[in-house]
Amino acid sequence: MITQPDITLSRRVFSGDRKAFEELYKAYFMRLLAYVRRFTESEEDAEDVVQHGFMKLWETVQRRLEEHKPIREQDSIQDLLFIIVRNTTLNYLRDHAALAERIIQMNADEFREELYATSVMTSPDEDTIYKELCACVNALVMRMPARRREIFVLSRDSQLKNQEIADRLGISVKAVEKHITAALKFLRENLPQEYLLLLALCLQCP
Repeated sequence: MITQPDITLSRRVFSGDRKAFEELYKAYFMRLLAYVRRFTESEEDAEDVVQHGFMKLWETVQRRLEEHKPIREQDSIQDLLFIIVRNTTLNYLRDHAALAERIIQMNADEFREELYATSVMTSPDEDTIYKELCACVNALVMRMPARRREIFVLSRDSQLKNQEIADRLGISVKAVEKHITAALKFLRENLPQEYLLLLALCLQCP
């Protein structure tokens, strides 16, 4: 939920207030840099991505002003900023396909923790993306062998660690790891390319 100060800041930035834009920059730059840094090969690349995102945001604001688009009550400059930085990061990953693949090939525990962690994105557009991604993942999960599906669901939905799953099912930790690794491989091989990049960006499937 957007607080009153955030609403005021949104209106000021959407109105072309450069000082308000500087306040937004100072408030969110480090947060976004920490987020993007997980998906880039260097601190410099992460800074370039975030800087480019802020530049795109200001260009968007200027274009709205030129087109005389009204500021709606629900408009949030923060949500727009996050979406632009998300898209800028996606473009970076598309240009660094090998890096995106390494992120996707994280070990099972990292994958579970990252994929289902809360993202900085909270806009309705992001909710739609989450639902689309989850629908694809869930449909593929249903195609997995019964035991593999059971283990993956315990890892994903119940957020159990590998040892906890092994204890519950009476199997070895290595067997759990083998099933989860196979499940992730199956997802990588069958999800559309655009969803692989979204997986790399740690979108949440609630």
